[in-house]
Amino acid sequence: IDENLGANSKQKFDFVIKETVEKIDVSAVLGKEKDKDSLEREIIELEEVLFNKTKESKKKIEELVIENAELKSQVEILNKSDDSAKQESNQDEIVGNIEEYDRIVQEKEMLASELGQVKELNDHLLEKERSLNQELAKHRAQSLGLERMCEDFKIQIEELSKKQKKEE
Repeated sequence: IDENLGANSKQKFDFVIKETVEKIDVSAVLGKEKDKDSLEREIIELEEVLFNKTKESKKKIEELVIENAELKSQVEILNKSDDSAKQESNQDEIVGNIEEYDRIVQEKEMLASELGQVKELNDHLLEKERSLNQELAKHRAQSLGLERMCEDFKIQIEELSKKQKKEE
């Protein structure tokens, strides 16, 4: 941990020592109000305070290093989970696109089959129409022939009836 303190931490430590030294009553030392023993006790107390503050600082640094490592690991986990969620989302989208493509291909094949059936039916109906038109033309011709024959019979019957009336 001393290595982790680095130059910046050493500056902070020196600042704490300087601050503590400033707290010593300089006038009392110069005025010889305190004797050597009390000064030594005060120095020992100050060293203990500094030691305790240093110890607390090191402990806080350790806690912060551990917390930082935990946070980094959480960020990595979140990034991985985001990446895996994105991958899952992309895979779901791809699967959905493949299913949609398969459905469209199937529908296209079905429509192509239906189109083939409709074309066959259309060809059959066109052939039937031609056949029926020929039949119709044939029947019209027969009908005209029969009408002429009927007309001729009618005329013949009328002529026969006129002859019979004249003979009577």
